[in-house]
Amino acid sequence: MLLAKRAFLLVLLTFCFASLGSLSSIASDLIDALKAGRITGAGLDVFENEPNFNRDFLTVSNVVLTPHIASATESTRRAMASLAADNLIAALGEGPRAGNPPNPINPEVLKK
Repeated sequence: MLLAKRAFLLVLLTFCFASLGSLSSIASDLIDALKAGRITGAGLDVFENEPNFNRDFLTVSNVVLTPHIASATESTRRAMASLAADNLIAALGEGPRAGNPPNPINPEVLKK
């Protein structure tokens, strides 16, 4: 028996599950626990392979699904925009990190 399934069997019936991380390894167990009433509800914001997600969550009435908006605060979005600009400036060979972007998606291309 998987750890998640065992954990969902042991929680109190008033347990509510909230997750801001990927659920790939426990999605099916979580859906089963929600359907069986072992968990009173779940709030989920991040899914593996977004925008795709396990459509079985749509068959459960005690779950709230949000489209990856947990980071939707003004300060976080400003920081994300600043980081994107820093990456672009550095990738274009300008600024203090010229040629060395702080968060490249594919750093191997920088070595060529």
